[in-house]
Amino acid sequence: MSGFYFVGISVLLRLISFFIVFYLLLKNSITSSSVAFKMISIWLMFCVLIPGSVHQYASFKYPVNYMTDFLDVNRKQTYEVFDLDNLDIYNILIEIHPHLIETKKSQDTVLDNQVIMRSISTIVHQMNLNAANQIELQNEEKNHIIRLSYYFNPVTLVQNLWNSCTSTDYNAYKNFRIKINEAISQRNNLIVSQLWKDSKVDKEAYMEFLKVLKN
Repeated sequence: MSGFYFVGISVLLRLISFFIVFYLLLKNSITSSSVAFKMISIWLMFCVLIPGSVHQYASFKYPVNYMTDFLDVNRKQTYEVFDLDNLDIYNILIEIHPHLIETKKSQDTVLDNQVIMRSISTIVHQMNLNAANQIELQNEEKNHIIRLSYYFNPVTLVQNLWNSCTSTDYNAYKNFRIKINEAISQRNNLIVSQLWKDSKVDKEAYMEFLKVLKN
């Protein structure tokens, strides 16, 4: 509710500012054609030229990311993981899930190849997270430039404030992606833990799976 209140105040202040500017134009202009020309010029400057210039500058400094990092992870790097021997894969798993070192399968003299293969999905997911974090850093830098323009770019400011209140802005989608990744990480952690503990799926384990999947 406070967000909508803040947006309302911001919009009201912007409307008052435009009203004052247009009032001064009407008062000091001689002909109607002169008033129309100046109003159109102001509208073009604040609603087209300034937002467009900021967008072009931000896009030039931080070009559109085509998510090629995800393609590299899901193709080349995934194949490279499958080419590793079991010990190397196990060491990567321990970095991601340190608690696995205390499990039953970790104590075996020879690593279980089937368990290793079934655990690779959690490694691929972690590589996707690392790629996503790099993309998020670039997006944050681009958004920072846009936020700096709010002092002279009121249209974008009001638009982004409204999008924030309606949960349709960049941060809303970012938080949604974070929740999805956390749910996948919890699921992978549970599956990998069950595999390496060599646990049998009983009713309690099944209910735990359902709880994680519902989240």
